Amino acid sequence: VIAAANPLRTLTTDAAAVADLLAGIRGPIVLVGHSYGGAVITNAARGNAGVKALVYVAGLAPDEGENAPDLLGKYPGATLGAHVY
Repeated sequence: VIAAANPLRTLTTDAAAVADLLAGIRGPIVLVGHSYGGAVITNAARGNAGVKALVYVAGLAPDEGENAPDLLGKYPGATLGAHVY
């Protein structure tokens, strides 16, 4: 098990940091992301044939062209969006 240190800067830089870590791993890879980490693993996995599964734990799983704020705004009454900036 390898736990990536997420720099928590932007989705682009966070995903790139995880993707860089993945580049050095041999064999099948299963990524697990919690909350915002779901968006990070979605983007980090792109183009890496070694990634065999993505596991979302109370996570965000954006579709192509979506981002975390888009997802948070889709659900009226949800309070998480007020705490994410």
